[in-house]
Amino acid sequence: MVRFRQKQVANRRGTATVEFAVVAPLFLTMVIGLIQGSKLFDSHSVMAQAARDGARLGAMDRADWVAQGIQSNNKITQDVRNTLAAAGFDPEDVDVFIEFPDDPGNTFDLDDPANDFQLFELRIEAPLSPLTSTHNDNENQLKLVSKVVFRNSKSTIVQ
Repeated sequence: MVRFRQKQVANRRGTATVEFAVVAPLFLTMVIGLIQGSKLFDSHSVMAQAARDGARLGAMDRADWVAQGIQSNNKITQDVRNTLAAAGFDPEDVDVFIEFPDDPGNTFDLDDPANDFQLFELRIEAPLSPLTSTHNDNENQLKLVSKVVFRNSKSTIVQ
């Protein structure tokens, strides 16, 4: 009986090494995927907050905080880019669009009185490659997008 047990132990030598060799790459792939996924989730939540803040500014009465001669669209676009730059995005790579929600590509002018009480969409697009370890050519660049729709109501802040 002692021989039988010794034979079983001898047959199991090296199994832990083989199991580790099989499981380690899978585990490492999962860990790297979780890290990349959490970076993307964090980046998207920062972009969503920047979009909400920019659209909220667009929906408010801008007479007190936008200097004379500066268009509201430009001010909000710059504010959104500054917010994203503070979060680690390259502001030159970030595209900010203020458009009609039902007519993409048609710019919504926040200062135009004809657009008062109309819905507008603020959309932010940032390339995905700086946020992950993937590299894409410029023609097929994947983008992380966040957008929000607000009403150009020129409401005031009540304190």
